[in-house]
Order: sequence, then C-alpha cells, then structure tokens
Amino acid sequence: RRAQVLGRKGLKAWEDGKDWRKYMRGYAGLREAESRLTQLEKELIVDTKDDKINRETRRNYNLGSFSQLEMPMQKRVVLQIARKYNFDVSGLTFKIQRNEKLLALPIVGDADPKNIGRIDLFPKAFANEKELIQTMLHESAHVRQFKKYGSEYTQNNRQYMEQIAYRYEKFWYKILAKRRKS
Repeated sequence: RRAQVLGRKGLKAWEDGKDWRKYMRGYAGLREAESRLTQLEKELIVDTKDDKINRETRRNYNLGSFSQLEMPMQKRVVLQIARKYNFDVSGLTFKIQRNEKLLALPIVGDADPKNIGRIDLFPKAFANEKELIQTMLHESAHVRQFKKYGSEYTQNNRQYMEQIAYRYEKFWYKILAKRRKS
C-alpha cells in the first residue's frame, strides 16, 4: 500500500530513512505557502451586509472540498478537543495543512523530525472528534520519540516506532475517553 502512495523511489527513500515526502504521488508539498484567499473569494459573497455572516460561516464550518469533514479545520478546535480530553499539548505546536490534494491520501498527520514538537494535521484528521484526538495522540508519541531517541534513530527505526505510536495512541485514547469532559 505504501508503494502505491510513494512509488518505488519514495518507498526506497522511506526504507533508507530519507525524506520520502517529495516522492509521494499527487503531493504538492507541505512547506509551500498557498493563499486561500482565492478559494474564499469564489466561495464567499463579499457583501457588506453579509460580511458578518460570512466570517461566522468560515469560523464554524469547513468550506469547499473540506465541507464533508465533521470538525472545523481551526486551531481553536484542536485546542478545544485537547482540553475536552484533558490532553496536555504543552511543547507541541499544530499546523493545519489545508491542501485539497491531501484529502486523497490515507495519512492524517505528521510529526516533523526537523522541527521537533510541530505536528502537521492533514484534512482527514478533522473527519470526526475521535480521529482528531487519536491523531494528536499518535503524532505526540512521535514527538516524544524524536525527543528521546533523536530524529535520525527514530527515522531509521520507523516501522518499530510506528508500532509503539499506535499502541500509545490506543492506550491513551481509552484513558482520555473515560476522563473526557462533556
């Protein structure tokens, strides 16, 4: 399955512990600055009467191709969910990737090995509340791995580290779901 998304060169880079992201099919890159203003101009009616309504709509709902996602793609929503589940996000920064092409990928998040503590949340992480908190837990496990073992060791042992991150996510989700505030 990984070979279908990454291609042969990407899979080889993955196995060698190199940067596999540039080989991913249909991937435009995370670091390119893209303006969403063009998209918003098309979707929102810029009228002085409706301006307040449009701002409220944009704050509370996803627009365009993201409209099928249950959770608004907003940092405040990420922090609200963290508070609701008593999940400590100190030392973590969240970057929401709003690229429509990322909807086609099975990946929901990425912990940045170069900028330890940064978690990129992809659109599919906002499918529902459970997916969002599980993604945050999973990627925070990778952040802890980067801090404890270093980026290079963690990347070289990615398969093992991924197994640990899934166990961490499953374990802590059960605990946090029980302690969840309404």
